[in-house]
Amino acid sequence: MDGRKDHDGMSTVYQNLTPAQLREEYAAVKAQFDALKAKELKLNMARGKPGREQLDLVSGILSILKTPEDCISGGVDARNYGELSGLKDSSKTTTSRSWSLIRF
Repeated sequence: MDGRKDHDGMSTVYQNLTPAQLREEYAAVKAQFDALKAKELKLNMARGKPGREQLDLVSGILSILKTPEDCISGGVDARNYGELSGLKDSSKTTTSRSWSLIRF
């Protein structure tokens, strides 16, 4: 049984399966998992990593910021991506630039 899709292509709700069907589904999914695992893929599931070209675009910033104080924005240490709400100085700059591009 391929429990992820039923006969009409809709997702199967595992709550609706019998214990025997659940065991069958588990065995099928485990076999698929084991087949993938056997390929010994070396996948990096970290968030997107920039390519060399993207890194080269920002290389200059590495020589501008020389002290920890250079990384403070509105009292927030930007070396740790700032706060949940983002860096206020950055959003002010981005917003003002965005609005200047809009023509009425």
